[in-house]
Amino acid sequence: MKSSIELSDRERAKRSALIALAVVAVAGVFTLGWYWLVGVDQPKDNPRVIVGKYMSAVRSKDVHTAQDLLCAELAKNKQDVADRAKRFRKLEYSIGRASKQSDTEYRVDVAVDAVVNLSGQDTPTKTTYIFKVIQENDDWRVCGITT
Repeated sequence: MKSSIELSDRERAKRSALIALAVVAVAGVFTLGWYWLVGVDQPKDNPRVIVGKYMSAVRSKDVHTAQDLLCAELAKNKQDVADRAKRFRKLEYSIGRASKQSDTEYRVDVAVDAVVNLSGQDTPTKTTYIFKVIQENDDWRVCGITT
């Protein structure tokens, strides 16, 4: 009689393990199905990368690269990027989240810790900028900065 109770306990343990495994499998299938149906927002990272390249170019005063990352509208004013880069004495930044506005527009948060020369005075500043990034000719471009 004892061996049939042990067998029954073993069967219960096997059933519990199988149920737990089935729950994990169903959760995994649900998660994969969700991504397959809804999709993962792939271009979300490209706008963040472009903003990072832009910020890096401004920090290193690589005006040509920064200029190349601007949308056509902003690229018309070539002196603006040079003036902006020249003002920074120190520029540290952290690229934050990107929020999708449409299939061709994102907003990217950038936390900035900088020393900026304004009217001959070096002024420390910490702020979060919001970069507007748009898709132009299949490339992502910086097309505006707000605070």
